Amino acid sequence: MKSFLFKSFLFILVISFLIPLSVNGIVIQNPLEAESFDALIVNIIDFLIPVASAVAGLMIVVGAFYFVTSAGSPERVEKGKKLIFYALLGLIVVILAQFLVIAIKEALKPIQ
Repeated sequence: MKSFLFKSFLFILVISFLIPLSVNGIVIQNPLEAESFDALIVNIIDFLIPVASAVAGLMIVVGAFYFVTSAGSPERVEKGKKLIFYALLGLIVVILAQFLVIAIKEALKPIQ
């Protein structure tokens, strides 16, 4: 019985919030600056490039630290090399994503 009352109360509560949205015609503003999906993707990639650059730079420094402080330990040398390699690889992937979006937009343009 308590479960039924709780579900009924929850249903009435949800409906009471949804009815004013449909009756008054409340306009919810777009919090994104993009007006289309492709503009949204471009905005996301434009945001990710500086973030990925900062993270890649930090990981290259960490990898160099492992490499320099290895004191002849092959495990630390290998770990430093892998950190540097994967940091550069990740940065290349993020930069290529921007070119991929541009290429897809150009390929999907209607022929004039």
